[in-house]
Amino acid sequence: MPIECLRSSDYDVVEFYKNHETVSETLGLDLTATVALARALPLGLRDAEHQELRFELAKILAEGKRKLMPQLPNLVEMHFGLLDVPGIHDLLHDVCKPFVNDCMGILAGTQIENREFDNLSDIFDPAIGFSKRKRLEANTKRLLTQAIESSKTHDKNGAAFQLAVAVMGRDALLGSIAFSLHRHFVLVKDSAINARRFPMVPTDTGVPYIWRIGVTPKTEGKTYECHLGRLVGADDDERLKLFGLGAHTCLGKVHSLKIFEALSEHLSRKGRTVRMVSISQMEKHVLKIPETFEIGLE
Repeated sequence: MPIECLRSSDYDVVEFYKNHETVSETLGLDLTATVALARALPLGLRDAEHQELRFELAKILAEGKRKLMPQLPNLVEMHFGLLDVPGIHDLLHDVCKPFVNDCMGILAGTQIENREFDNLSDIFDPAIGFSKRKRLEANTKRLLTQAIESSKTHDKNGAAFQLAVAVMGRDALLGSIAFSLHRHFVLVKDSAINARRFPMVPTDTGVPYIWRIGVTPKTEGKTYECHLGRLVGADDDERLKLFGLGAHTCLGKVHSLKIFEALSEHLSRKGRTVRMVSISQMEKHVLKIPETFEIGLE
């Protein structure tokens, strides 16, 4: 479906938390923490409930942005300094993941570690199996408990909101950065990294499509895919739609653009020659996440 459907009142978001509630009731499986986190994600809520939650998460992101902006140049320098070193590098595990974890941790106000966060995006997938649901519940419960204990107020809702910001942003930002970097490195292969300017608007997205469900008599009950991947290769203004349209536009849009701006400035000073670049991906429901990402420099 065209991306403009995101603005249409004929369609609404898929309330994916209901899937976890149904599975919990049907199988007698304790998914209390999973449901609590799912209900803290505004991209799966509607109307007033969506607006109220979006407001709460926007407050967390505003405070996070205030803290991130002064640190961002140093974070970019620290993590992407590896691009000054000749040789073959694992950009996924040595650069992109640590960088995104640091950025999202500051924005969300909670610590992010690969081991516990790598499966949290399964919360968006209604078809995950029994073992993955149990692991998701265990990780979510542990992370919520840690967030509550580290909070001065021990606020359960606040902890869920912080974790929600991290879950919504972490894998989406990781995919957008990694695949945009890969596209750039392919374009400059056998020349310097700064032979072209790295775009300040993502060329690729970690969220290639968005689910919508029909809510009018004509469309009711039907599920549709709105493909954002079609915007790859478009101009900057069109690619801004990668962040969505309408009431559910990505809350992290401004923050992501600031991060890409900082990356663009930093990469403009990188003169190493790109001799090899490769990436592989895994599909996780609505997400496109890098599985490997390597570069060879001289």
